[in-house]
Amino acid sequence: MKKLLTLCLVFSILSMLFLTACGEQADTVPVSGGELPVAVPPVADEVPDPGPADDPEPADEPEPADEPDPEPEPEPEVPDDNINIDLKATLQAIMTATGENIPEGAFMPMTLDVEVTEENCEGKLGITPEQFGLYVTEAYTMVAAIGTFAFEVSLVKAGDDNAAAELKKLIADGYDPKKWICVYPEQSFVVEAGRFVLVGSIPHNIAEPLHNSFAAEFGGNIGSVNTFYERGDEAPGEGAEGGGMVLMPF
Repeated sequence: MKKLLTLCLVFSILSMLFLTACGEQADTVPVSGGELPVAVPPVADEVPDPGPADDPEPADEPEPADEPDPEPEPEPEVPDDNINIDLKATLQAIMTATGENIPEGAFMPMTLDVEVTEENCEGKLGITPEQFGLYVTEAYTMVAAIGTFAFEVSLVKAGDDNAAAELKKLIADGYDPKKWICVYPEQSFVVEAGRFVLVGSIPHNIAEPLHNSFAAEFGGNIGSVNTFYERGDEAPGEGAEGGGMVLMPF
């Protein structure tokens, strides 16, 4: 009996050892002629989800460099509306407006239109041909049709405003108010408006209406009137009433 129990116990222990050894053997794939062991890769440990990554802090943007102040845009040039005017017609319009506004009793003679050129500029404006070519673009004169009446009005277009200012000085210095035979005008003057110059030898009572007509024709802005000659005692005798004419004794 004891032997039988001993055998059973030994058999049980051997069986347990056999089963344990089989569990630790690698899986085998049957092949002809025997079995070859096939290694089974171990299951990788599950990688934990790291979760949403923290947003990186934005890098500091460089401050924009100071932009230079924009250069001021040049002012647009204002077109000169008078640059292409008909000078002769303009002078006639000035004289017509003057005649409509002279005081009662004043007298304006019948006139002739004369173009001023380098050939006659010394007698009409008191400037040399060289000065005429340098400063004058165009010029016209309205002179009394009767030579015994000292009356003359000239309109000059200069190259620009500076040329007109220079012409004003030259005419005041060089114009001869005593160029008429036996008669002198009551006054001679010169005034500018932009590039235009008005020169006159006229009676006193026509001066103000003439200045006003000139200003109205050129926008109302004129320079100072330079009355560079006024008749005095050097011309004896009496002229026609309001005519600005003095007859010299023979």
